[in-house]
Order: sequence, then C-alpha cells, then structure tokens
Amino acid sequence: MTRLPRLSLLSLTLGSALFSASALADSDSRRFEKDFSAEDIKLVRLDGGVGEIRVKASDDERIHVSVKVDAQNKSWFSKDVELDEVELKAEEDGDSLQLSVEGEDIGEDWELALPAGMALDIDHGVGEVRVEGVSGDIAVDLGVGELDIEAEEKQLGQVMMDVGVGDADIRGGKLRSRKSGMPLAQEMRYEGEGEQEVRVELGVGDAKLSLR
Repeated sequence: MTRLPRLSLLSLTLGSALFSASALADSDSRRFEKDFSAEDIKLVRLDGGVGEIRVKASDDERIHVSVKVDAQNKSWFSKDVELDEVELKAEEDGDSLQLSVEGEDIGEDWELALPAGMALDIDHGVGEVRVEGVSGDIAVDLGVGELDIEAEEKQLGQVMMDVGVGDADIRGGKLRSRKSGMPLAQEMRYEGEGEQEVRVELGVGDAKLSLR
C-alpha cells in the first residue's frame, strides 16, 4: 500500500508560507518499538508505504519491530503532517502477525528481527528492501525500488523473481538458474534442493538474490 505526498492548496501570505516551510524542515520524527512472542506466530506480514525495510534474523525466539516515521511533504502549500496521529498497527490473525503504520504523507524506516525460520510477506510501495538471515519462505511485492535478499543455498528451493522494468539477478551458488523476458522485463527462476521458497514481484527497479 503506497502512501505518496498529498498537496492541499491553501491561501497563505508570504510570511506564513515562509514560517510553514521552516516548520516542515525542522519537523520531528517518531519511532515505535515493540517486541512480540513468536510462540504462536509462523508468518509476519508487513504492509509498508514509502521508505526502507530491513529484515534480519533475531538472536532469540521473539519478533522485534522498530519503525521510524517522518513527514514527507516539503511544499509551502502542503498540509502539516500530524505525527502524533500516526500509529503502529500490529494485529494477530491465527498464526500470522500483520504490521503496518496508520498515517498519511509519511516516510517509513522499518527494522525487523525475526526467528530465522519464520515466514515473511512484504507488500511495499516505494523504497528499498533488504532481507538477510531468514530461512523461512519469503514473498516480496514491491512497487518501485531495489530489493536485496541474502539466503543459504542449501536451504533454498524454488525461486520466482518477476520484474516489470529493471533487472532480476541471482548471484553465487552452484545450481543453475534460468533467466528470460523482454528487454525491459525480467523473469528469474531457480530450483534448489532445499525447502525455502522465495517469490518476488517488482514493478520498477532491480531485484537481487545473493546465495551463500
């Protein structure tokens, strides 16, 4: 779900416009941090907007979530973003935990640490996504940006990477991958001997899977 800056036309004097611009430049950010027990959770779903997402394996059996949000509008004529109204949503549904931020015109900087074998599903609008140390199934749907996944070759099974405009690449490893597509679009397929599945859909940008 993509949250892009929204412009609201206001009637302002030059003095108030300058004041508004200064306030936006100095606007504060907010950070949310929360831990969850992973005892009954098998899948984490992250619904992002605009910004960066970094996911790594945790060193315990808990799910650690940190997200920094900041105002994205920069115009004198933009409505001020009320960061006090932004909320971190975490909802459990059966054996899954769904994470998102409720707010408009904000940038999101996510850091997640998960038990290594937990499955991960990311739906992100615009930005960069990096995943490393996760051995559970990984699914990423990214609108525009760059994706970098690191995985253990011995754990990897089926890989499907589809990029609308950009490049898809698998680096390292001894098994053969298959690449096809039009000059702009790329499809990458890989068959490993493990059980982990990786599925990627990227609209515009580059996707890379690095095998160790």
